[in-house]
Amino acid sequence: MDIPSLISPISFEPIQGLVFETRSDYQRIRLFRHRRGHALFLNDTIQWESREEVVLNRLMVNVPLGLLRQPRSVLILGGGFGLGARAALQFPSVEKVDVVEIDSEVLRLSRQSRVLRKLNGGSLDDARVGVQVQDVFDFHPGQVYDLIVFDCDVSATRQGPEASVGALVDLLLRLRGMAGAFSTRIPIDDEYMDATDLLDGHAAGDDLQRTAALVAQTWPRSSLLEFSTTYCGRELYVWDMPEGYASSLTTEYVSRVTSGGISS
Repeated sequence: MDIPSLISPISFEPIQGLVFETRSDYQRIRLFRHRRGHALFLNDTIQWESREEVVLNRLMVNVPLGLLRQPRSVLILGGGFGLGARAALQFPSVEKVDVVEIDSEVLRLSRQSRVLRKLNGGSLDDARVGVQVQDVFDFHPGQVYDLIVFDCDVSATRQGPEASVGALVDLLLRLRGMAGAFSTRIPIDDEYMDATDLLDGHAAGDDLQRTAALVAQTWPRSSLLEFSTTYCGRELYVWDMPEGYASSLTTEYVSRVTSGGISS
């Protein structure tokens, strides 16, 4: 399977100091600073870096929304830091963004931390954004959304047996029926093998082709892109678009969307 790829334009910066640290019922949350930005860790795993997350959210949010005709509604599962919501609100036609986040402490920090509010643009307090504190496994959408973004790392929150491989696959299939378009990302590198487990129950490690084949079984119409990040390793981005849209998901289009305004 020939999978197009992109490489992050972001240069690496070593961590310089701790901005804050706290613990919730689910995880240890730490924000570090470096010379050109910030990096957020859940437990001992980096979740995002402040320059690179712009690229990541453009891939998950801007790429599919940019192809849809007048998208009005977006559901983001996870995304409690408000970064995906910020990206969705850039589209004038979007009237509603729902965020489902399990950790109320993540939401509190995202609203009250000066650094996080600057990064998310105060998106969680925007009148168009609805926030629900709920486990995504218990969430049942009450409507069909133009786009559903699955950005939930259950390996970081260390949820119980309910977050099993089978339960997650069932959830993704159920959610796909409630979305005009569906977007997610799957870590590929060995250090993220527990996340890759979410697809097939055992680590795919560095086997991009096998992971892509499993994705194709779950989402037969999906378009794939391998993205090599600077901070989070290699990831497989998956877009499942309505019929007639997939042909527009070219590497040139994705590169154009992700590259604007990004500095290394």
